[in-house]
Amino acid sequence: MGGGSGGGAGVAAVVVAQRQGLAVDFKESQVADFDDLEEDKFLNAVVKVYCTHIAPDYGLPWQKQRQHSSSGSAFMIGDGKLLTNAHCVEHDTQVKVKRRGDDKKYIAKVLARGTECDLALLSVENEEFWRGTEALHFGRLPCLQDSVTVVGYPLGGDTISVTKGVVSRIEV
Repeated sequence: MGGGSGGGAGVAAVVVAQRQGLAVDFKESQVADFDDLEEDKFLNAVVKVYCTHIAPDYGLPWQKQRQHSSSGSAFMIGDGKLLTNAHCVEHDTQVKVKRRGDDKKYIAKVLARGTECDLALLSVENEEFWRGTEALHFGRLPCLQDSVTVVGYPLGGDTISVTKGVVSRIEV
């Protein structure tokens, strides 16, 4: 999903569940060889989110607050939508997204925000942004000790990061 700098903590991104060299295929939700997944299509579905925020001061609501910027990660889920973390776009005044390998930033609109689950749904109306992309599909939840690959734009980074590890705890 998304990680952030500025207002949010940590980095999270798309998780591919793997068990003994096998991975969830996002399209069919069936187990497939991880090497069979087209890595470029997978990486190209993860985007960097740039957000400008102005947090309200409830004690002095009449005073204009300072704006600040942060960044995070999102991924394409189809129908012109992106999924990110709610804290990445909290109190947003402007949201832009950028694809891997592209210098152009596209205006995004926050469609829904769930602070309880820390998820937000974004849309990008510019057709050019979606050209040549493929959405990711949700697979099963990983199990304890499953190998996972986390993809996203960590705090302070402008290039995509790929990190591998194992699931050591699950909270639902």
